[in-house]
Amino acid sequence: PFGLSISLAEGQGYWVKREDVRRWWVRGMEERWGRMRVVMHFAPHDLVVLRQMQVPWPDEVEDTQTLARLRGYDIGLKALTLALFGFIMTTFEELVSAVGGRLDKVTEEALLGYAVCDADMTRRAWFKLRF
Repeated sequence: PFGLSISLAEGQGYWVKREDVRRWWVRGMEERWGRMRVVMHFAPHDLVVLRQMQVPWPDEVEDTQTLARLRGYDIGLKALTLALFGFIMTTFEELVSAVGGRLDKVTEEALLGYAVCDADMTRRAWFKLRF
């Protein structure tokens, strides 16, 4: 993973570069983490990655992939977003293919846009599936 993407409100997202996650965590996120509802898509994977990054697990985690499975939807975030909202998300493969298949050629701006969209759509899917 190249970082941590977060969405706190519809249409908004933030990205913390992988190398900055620990510093970001120490600067105050740890205090808020326990009071937040954390929504992930495929939490079993994400929680392992957080542990590898030495970020403690949040107290409460909701998983949109599990909710999608329970409601009979495809569990992939891109397919789920299409089914719930009619929105076609760019896949990571498409992002890299657009620059000749070279990850080192993907701009930071493009990676940020991809990560923010993933976080925003995960949050939106949770609201749609949960309520």
